[in-house]
Amino acid sequence: MRTNTNLFLYVISMYLLLVVSFNLSAETPSDENPVYQVNNKALGFQVGSLSGVGLSYHQWFGSNGLQITGGVLPSYGSEISYNIGVEYQRIVFGSNANDWLSGVLYIYGAGFHGGRVDSNTGAYSPSFGIGAGIGIEIILFEHFSIPIGLVNGVGITPWDPYNKFEFILMPQAGFRYRYN
Repeated sequence: MRTNTNLFLYVISMYLLLVVSFNLSAETPSDENPVYQVNNKALGFQVGSLSGVGLSYHQWFGSNGLQITGGVLPSYGSEISYNIGVEYQRIVFGSNANDWLSGVLYIYGAGFHGGRVDSNTGAYSPSFGIGAGIGIEIILFEHFSIPIGLVNGVGITPWDPYNKFEFILMPQAGFRYRYN
């Protein structure tokens, strides 16, 4: 069942990536700055195997971007899970398609650290990940940002005797509010 869900998410992500990429192929007029450069900061929520799960902050610095995501979630019984993910992004192409649609196609490298702590026993189970991918940020009405990416990487869970190394090919997505 999980494989079908992953395949479905992958197909939807690729479809959105292609559709929006074609819509963004229009040239930006020279007197108009792309929205991602005007509203270069963003706050929101991100879900991804390497980007992390939780609140996120993103900022473009010219053609380079940085995203930091972190969260703390209750897990199984008395366990608490935490994670933090960092992405470095590099713009491949970005443009305003019209007054309400803009976007950015980017490549990125990501690093992840997470873990679980049992509040009863104090047992700690860390995990790490590193990878790279391609993504698109769809910006609606100059402020609402939907980043969608496909990441390929390696997850490391030293405490798991069966899956110490896991190869990851997963979509990740978020929702953010862009501002200046």
